[in-house]
Amino acid sequence: MDFVFAGMGVVSVDCLAILRDFGVNVVLFEGHEKNVPACDVLWSVHCRRIFREGDLAKARLYALNVHNSLLPWNRGADACYWALKDRTPHGAT
Repeated sequence: MDFVFAGMGVVSVDCLAILRDFGVNVVLFEGHEKNVPACDVLWSVHCRRIFREGDLAKARLYALNVHNSLLPWNRGADACYWALKDRTPHGAT
């Protein structure tokens, strides 16, 4: 199974390590490349890129996103800061 992994930060590093520990074939996607490669699974962990329909279609099985807020509250960058400042619900989706 081929994974394309897009992420940044400590959480993404840990998620990538887990995939590699399980022997998953992982292609790193930095997020600034123009095209997402074809894959079985596209996994985004705290990636700043907004994946469009054409990007998501490259994943034959699943496209997964891990975001550090309860959507729709505090979407975008610095979600933890905004949850505290605005006193909105917080968690992960």
